[in-house]
Amino acid sequence: MLVGTGYDCEQKRYLKAVADRIRALRVQQGYSQESMALMVKMDRSYYGRVERGEKNLSLLKIKQIADVLGTSPANLLNFSEES
Repeated sequence: MLVGTGYDCEQKRYLKAVADRIRALRVQQGYSQESMALMVKMDRSYYGRVERGEKNLSLLKIKQIADVLGTSPANLLNFSEES
């Protein structure tokens, strides 16, 4: 549950779906949250909040994460609407 984020339920579902996609690709690549955070120049605890769907990433940060994961921003945003 995302408490106090200021996002409505639909927005929270979208953030969570993107977060789940990022996490799945990170795990598939074998990176820890800590190493991923270092590679994208983000505080580890902030990065953890990203993967929990608690943070709304900028387009440039999505691009940076995609580059580290060897994929495209479009692939990071490719998820099922039912997620």
